[in-house]
This record gives sequence, structure tokens and C-alpha cells, in this order.
Amino acid sequence: MSRNIVKILDKGFSDISAGEKMLISSPEKISEFIFTIPRGSYLSIKELRRGLALKAEADNTRPVTT
Repeated sequence: MSRNIVKILDKGFSDISAGEKMLISSPEKISEFIFTIPRGSYLSIKELRRGLALKAEADNTRPVTT
């Protein structure tokens, strides 16, 4: 079973500050999210990460995983 993991950072990582909730998403969850984007629509990677995070009640998504 694939699942999302949300961690509160004790120090900053990439563009996520210490104290924020960072989503570590599985490839399956990322794929599920991508397939909800309407055909012909466009999301930047940053928008994709933000959308994934909001769905998981986090502040942002880990850029390396996404």
C-alpha cells in the first residue's frame, strides 16, 4: 500500500523552512494526483508540489521525490 508521509522539519530543506510540514509522497500518489488534472491544463512543478501538499494537509512536498 502506498501512502503519504508528512514530517515537520527541524531544519530547512530546499525551499521548505524549518517548522513547516513536508509531504513525502509516493510515486503512486503523485500519479493519482496527475491524473486528476484536466486534459489540456498545465501545472508547473511548484504548483504540482503545492497541490499535493494541500491535499495531504502539509505546507509543501519534498522536491526530490516529486
